[in-house]
Amino acid sequence: MESSPQIQPDAATMPSGNGRGKLRLLTRQNLDGRTKARKQFDAIAQGIADDLKGSGKLSTIQLHLIETFAGCAIIINAINAKLLSGHAIDVTEHSQAASTLVRLASRLGIHRRMRDVNDLTDHIAKAEADAEEAAS
Repeated sequence: MESSPQIQPDAATMPSGNGRGKLRLLTRQNLDGRTKARKQFDAIAQGIADDLKGSGKLSTIQLHLIETFAGCAIIINAINAKLLSGHAIDVTEHSQAASTLVRLASRLGIHRRMRDVNDLTDHIAKAEADAEEAAS
């Protein structure tokens, strides 16, 4: 896999594309969400979040681990596709990516977690209480 150009340690600023030399933090939210890679990344991350009780109930650390897992999964999928198409791969790179996935999965957990579910009576009572509170 080709590596991206390295920024020199003594560089004053990172290239930002605007010609003014301002530092720009590149985040996933800044990228085009219509690309296949972004859609695949989002699907992996959302699937894991759903398995772990949904993204609204996850800690910040869990969310970052999920994003790291999704990125690594895309890398290993690309390596596997390269292998399956008959090209040579770097076995060390493949092994490191697989090992990273295993370590992240062990931190996140590989089993689905049950969500807290109230019975219908409790749900209706809570909805009524919320409606009354909103009306006041």
